[in-house]
Amino acid sequence: MALIVLTAGVVGLVQAREARAFVPRVYVIATIVLDVQVLGGLLIYVLGGYWGHESLLVRFAHPAMALLALVAAHLGLKRSRRQETDVAGHRTAAGGLLLALLAVLFAIAAASAGLRV
Repeated sequence: MALIVLTAGVVGLVQAREARAFVPRVYVIATIVLDVQVLGGLLIYVLGGYWGHESLLVRFAHPAMALLALVAAHLGLKRSRRQETDVAGHRTAAGGLLLALLAVLFAIAAASAGLRV
């Protein structure tokens, strides 16, 4: 999943550099993949009983960062469609996806650190 989001972000920055017409298809696909991943993670979180985990990182930080990633991707996509230029649209959408990727990486790190406790 992280590879798809990273690829979409890099593609967006390349398209912005080349000043291509803004077509949000790549960003929408990456956001849908992120949606599915977060939904699956939340199902595992609830059904697996992780809300009662002894580590606060697993209990709170991991799902909060996943939801933050989701919000960043959706806001970046929404704001990109309102930009006046194609370059600004690509940069905004790619920026939202790259912020989402950072949040996902922090969520993974939080879960890894919390599970070792």
